Amino acid sequence: MEQIIADAFGPYGLTNREIEVVTLIIVQGYSNKALAEVLHISEKTVKNHVANVFAKLNIGNVRQLMPICLRGFAKGLSA
Repeated sequence: MEQIIADAFGPYGLTNREIEVVTLIIVQGYSNKALAEVLHISEKTVKNHVANVFAKLNIGNVRQLMPICLRGFAKGLSA
């Protein structure tokens, strides 16, 4: 699953850590607090990663991640 997400979001210039954050949000539905605990980083650092992802993708909330992921998944199936 992480590779599918990496392929979907790779063209947007996300870092490996940002892809990891997106994966945990999409697959596990983790909150910022849960992400901080799992990744052993501060919640502020998580918020920075999420803000960077939103800026790179030109989106405003987590729900807008899923359509991008699904388009990447569909593109992978048709390749």
